Amino acid sequence: CDITRIMLEMDRILRPGGYAYIRDSRQVLDQVHQIALAMGWRVSV
Repeated sequence: CDITRIMLEMDRILRPGGYAYIRDSRQVLDQVHQIALAMGWRVSV
């Protein structure tokens, strides 16, 4: 599965006001961070 598709589905499920905690390698977290910002999420690492 593509991480972007997974995050779009998470966005649909979590809205409005949901939270997601993601634990993975630094490489994956960097990817998630970029996608999340593009989706308008607030991100902290």
